Amino acid sequence: MSFPFVNKDLKSNTYNGPTYVADEVAACFPDSRDKIKIIDIACGTGFVGEKLAVYGFTNIDGLDPSAGMLSQCKDKGLYKNVYKEFCDVYDCLVVSGGMGEGQIPCSGIHEMIRIVKPDG
Repeated sequence: MSFPFVNKDLKSNTYNGPTYVADEVAACFPDSRDKIKIIDIACGTGFVGEKLAVYGFTNIDGLDPSAGMLSQCKDKGLYKNVYKEFCDVYDCLVVSGGMGEGQIPCSGIHEMIRIVKPDG
């Protein structure tokens, strides 16, 4: 299944969440970015991964409930793994556009905290 609306409706200067996330992660991790393990929750088609790659982050996994979006995300070649379940502990967790009505509930924050290393 293709999601053409994503690329059209969430293009740059319309949806800047991925840029803000990547800028902030880059500020938090100025060194050894290729070694920082990141999980992108609600990764969709991989917009956040594209922005993180600009800063030199290469150890990125993605999680999303949509098989179609995960397929497009994987095709970009920026994510090491894509998941429908949590399976590891990460240095950094990002969410861009995944929180809100009908999306990740606030109770999901507890699970997110669980999969991030202390001080992550």
